Order: sequence, then structure tokens, then C-alpha cells
Amino acid sequence: MLTVASENAMKISRSGVLIALGIVFLLSSAVLETVNMSIDRRAKEKSEHIVSELRDRMTEIPADSSFPDISGNNSADEETSEDFIIVDDERYCGILTIPEIGVELPVSYGYSYDQMSESLCRYSGSLETDDMIICGHNYRSFLQDLDQVNEGDSIFFTDHRGVSYEFAVNEIQLIGGYEHRKLLEGGSDWDLSLFTCNYSGYYRYVLRCRILK
Repeated sequence: MLTVASENAMKISRSGVLIALGIVFLLSSAVLETVNMSIDRRAKEKSEHIVSELRDRMTEIPADSSFPDISGNNSADEETSEDFIIVDDERYCGILTIPEIGVELPVSYGYSYDQMSESLCRYSGSLETDDMIICGHNYRSFLQDLDQVNEGDSIFFTDHRGVSYEFAVNEIQLIGGYEHRKLLEGGSDWDLSLFTCNYSGYYRYVLRCRILK
């Protein structure tokens, strides 16, 4: 039979363990937040550098000229330097600007998970076929605030030639993180899609947009 002293000792011991676990949790959270802030800062600095390089090298041409083929379906022999701009050995097809949340980000010509730490990526489609899909990480300086964009808000895409196109958000969707097919559905109802994952990564926040002509 436990004595009162033994019971008190066990309570103190359990309290000590809980306090220690709480301290470990707080320290781990602080370390994780510091790491995330460092990653976000590097991503912001890199993307700003790329945007500056792209702006310097874009050449304005008449907006009614034909779209370039940036679908990624061309063979290596068919690709030309007129389809993209190379910055630091990476190809970029343009710049995406979302005034509502104050972001201006470069868009890579192709998609890779590693490249998403420096820019947005063209996931599929093209301007020419009116079905371009762009994706990006939910970094604080990237698309973390995408859920603050509303239907009717404007999104601008400036292609590699310096021609800017305005799109209006006409539908907002929340889909599962593994529902890849849903990203490609309804292509005739939108001209541009933009998506990012939520904080947990279980869902994707998708903006469907129509071009304003």
C-alpha cells in the first residue's frame, strides 16, 4: 500500500516529466520556426534576384502577337532561346503577380520539386492552349496567403517577352493532396490555375482564373 509520501513523490515525478516534455516541445517548435524562417528568407532573396534578372532581359513586343509554345511538349531540337529566359542555368517562362497579397514571383519553364524552393513552376499546360497550371510552395513569401485571394481579384502573368496578361479569379477550390486528376479537370472553364498546399499538406488550395480580353 502506497504511503502519502510515496504518492506525493510520484505526482512530483509525473509533473516533472510533463514539464520537461513541455520544454522540449517549446524548444523544438522554436527551432522549427527558426529553420522555416531561414528557408523562407533564402527563397525570398533568390526569387527577387530572378525577377530582377527577368525584368532586365524582357523585351516588350505587341500584345496581339501570337503566343509562344511553352507547353513543354517541344523536343530539345525545337526549343529556342525565344521560348524562355535562362537565369542561373534555369529556364523561366515569366513572372506571376498577385496584387491582393503583394507577391511577384518568377515562374520556371518546367516543374521540379527542388526548383520550387526558388520559384513557382509551370505544372502543366500553356498560355497558348489556355490551360496553364502554376504551382508553388506555401512559403510565407510565396503562396502562404493564397487563401486571402477572392473571386474577382486580378492575377497578372508577364511572359518571357515582357507581355503582361490579366486574369480574374472565377472559382476557388479545395482538393485533396493526392487528387491530381482534379487539377486537370474543367480546362474549358478556365485559362489559368494556381495552386499551393495548405500547412498540413493534406489539401491543395486552387484558384481557377479566366483571362480578361
